Amino acid sequence: MKDIIQILKVVTAFTAAHTVALILASMHIPMQPERFFESLIALSIIYVAINSVLNRNMKHNLWLAFGFGLIHGLCFSGSLAEMRMDGGHFVSSLLTFNLGIEAGQILLELAIFPVLHFIRKVKWSFPAISASISIFGAISFVESAFLLSFGKVGNVRE
Repeated sequence: MKDIIQILKVVTAFTAAHTVALILASMHIPMQPERFFESLIALSIIYVAINSVLNRNMKHNLWLAFGFGLIHGLCFSGSLAEMRMDGGHFVSSLLTFNLGIEAGQILLELAIFPVLHFIRKVKWSFPAISASISIFGAISFVESAFLLSFGKVGNVRE
């Protein structure tokens, strides 16, 4: 039960930071290019995958989740800044959007938690899965940082 509560706290920290980033976007505060944040997202995926194997200490996970939530939110902030959400609809739209994201993340985490708990008991499986996720993150980083598109028609994004 203690692990589930910790997971819920981490998911909430991520969503809270995501909200902060979206509010900044709504205030039209200039952000870095989306490609920059896409690259940071890929690096955060690599970090979390490697950290989950090498570091069992969850002491700093809330701060990491908040920081990564900011990065993810800032990546999407460009899209939100382009949308017109005038007047009182902005607050309700942002609130319902974030409540939906939070509920979806919590449901997904609760559904996956038993599977991850089982996988951790098999010695080789968790490191293998983390390595696979790291490779995915590395490919995503190269794609976003260098405007490449692996596995799709054409070599360069338009």
